[in-house]
Amino acid sequence: MSNFTEEQVKELSKLARIDLTEEETHEIAHDLKMVLDYGELLHEVDVSNLSPRSHLEPQGLATLREDFPQEQIEREAFLSNAPEQVGGMIRVPPIITNE
Repeated sequence: MSNFTEEQVKELSKLARIDLTEEETHEIAHDLKMVLDYGELLHEVDVSNLSPRSHLEPQGLATLREDFPQEQIEREAFLSNAPEQVGGMIRVPPIITNE
């Protein structure tokens, strides 16, 4: 069993600059604990008879779609979806400050 605490979630949210309520902190700590517990469960799977793989099998590649260029969106139409724009560019809030 993993031991992921709410204090660790609070520290991570501080580092990521994400404001969380106490309820969100509790839920995220619970969810992360479940994910880590599942990861520990995977250690119990016997893979000793499996050969290492560095790529997908050929039949797995058949599920990928062909990539081809499409018609470009006009700048005005693209920028019309932006919440704020300056000089023909999308303005985003700064994420790095001099604190």
